[in-house]
Amino acid sequence: MVRGIGDGGIIEKAEAVVIASSEHEWQDEDFEDGTCLLSDCTNTAQANGFCYAHGGYQVCYALGCNRRA
Repeated sequence: MVRGIGDGGIIEKAEAVVIASSEHEWQDEDFEDGTCLLSDCTNTAQANGFCYAHGGYQVCYALGCNRRA
């Protein structure tokens, strides 16, 4: 099971998808390779393969960047 990092800590993939669909703009087209299209912590977030817009810059969990808007 793929896990992501959420406000409440580690979350399951299914839960992450629900959160994404209701609170964020997710980009999952690159999920299979587990990477974000962008990786400089400026516009998209990454959490074990999931990428989503967050406050105008990246939150790249898998790359060790965990800045919040």
